[in-house]
Amino acid sequence: EKGFPTRCEALLSYDVVICSDINRTIFSDAQLAWTVELVAQQGGGFCMIGGYTAFGAGKWDQTAWEQMIPVDMKTEADGYKWDTVTPKIPEDARSHPIWHLDEDPDRCARILDAHPPFMGFNLVNRAKPAARVLALHEAQAMPLIAVQAYGRGRSMAFVSDAAGGWGERYETEWGEGDHDNRHYRRFWLNTVRWLAENSL
Repeated sequence: EKGFPTRCEALLSYDVVICSDINRTIFSDAQLAWTVELVAQQGGGFCMIGGYTAFGAGKWDQTAWEQMIPVDMKTEADGYKWDTVTPKIPEDARSHPIWHLDEDPDRCARILDAHPPFMGFNLVNRAKPAARVLALHEAQAMPLIAVQAYGRGRSMAFVSDAAGGWGERYETEWGEGDHDNRHYRRFWLNTVRWLAENSL
C-alpha cells in the first residue's frame, strides 16, 4: 500500500511507526486504533516527532494515541515555540541504548556533550510517570525526548523536529567536522532498533 496502511493486517506487518508533524485529519479513527494495537499488543514501536501539527498543537491529546505518547501534552492553543535550546542529557539517561553512539565511553560522553541545539519545539507539560526523560529543556524543566514502555511495545516523544527547520543544525552538524552527521544517523538507527526490540 502507498502511504499509511488502510488495512489493519497491513499495518501490523510493520515494526515501528514514526509520525512526524502530520495533520490529525489524515488518519481515520480506525488507523489510530490499529497503531495502538501494533504497539500495545504486537510489541511494536511508535515515535511522535514535533512540528506545527504534532502533539497538543495538532490535537493529538484528543486521540487514541494520547496514552501511548510518553509526555503530557499541552492544548492546541499552547502549541509550539521557535526558540534555540541545547538539549541537556541527564546523567541517569546516558546509559540508555539510544544514547550508545560510540563504543568508547569517553568518546560517547563527548558526543553527547556536543549535541547541537534545536531551533524550536512543541510545548508539553511533563513526562508521564512511567516515562524516562532522555533529553531535557533545562530552563523550562521540560522533556525534549522521552521514552516509555507501552503494553508489549515502546514509544518515544521527540518534541523538536528531526530534519530541517527546528532540527536543521541537529541534522547537519552532529558529526565529526563540516557536513558530517554520523552521530545523528546513529541516534536514529539506535532509536528504531530500541523501539522495535519487542516487536512480534
